[in-house]
Amino acid sequence: MILKFTGIIIVLSVVYMILKREHAEYAFILELCVVLFILLAVFPYYQRLFEKIEEYMSDLQFSVNYIAVLTKCCGYTVIARLLHALCQDAGENALAVKIDYAAKALILFTAFPVFESLFELIKGLLETYL
Repeated sequence: MILKFTGIIIVLSVVYMILKREHAEYAFILELCVVLFILLAVFPYYQRLFEKIEEYMSDLQFSVNYIAVLTKCCGYTVIARLLHALCQDAGENALAVKIDYAAKALILFTAFPVFESLFELIKGLLETYL
């Protein structure tokens, strides 16, 4: 599987370099297709990883809601990094920076329930021991 995946990526990279010299707009479309191919090829592995994490967390009596928040934040990070790189490749550096800021705000808002739980835990510990 990994050899086939690597071979396809190498071939697509060579085609991308050739297209970039002659037709930059087609090279950008090919780059988007390669990113989509990579995401779809790697997705089953991430799914298995998150299933294992959920399994371990259920053994520890840990809330699955925290795993959902962590998964969302990781997904937002991956998507934001890909969009940032694509914008930079297209020469849109200002848009890339805005994507970074928007992703950071989205991750902060998504993780806010975890922060609330953490603050409640700290508050409870302080009330108990002080």
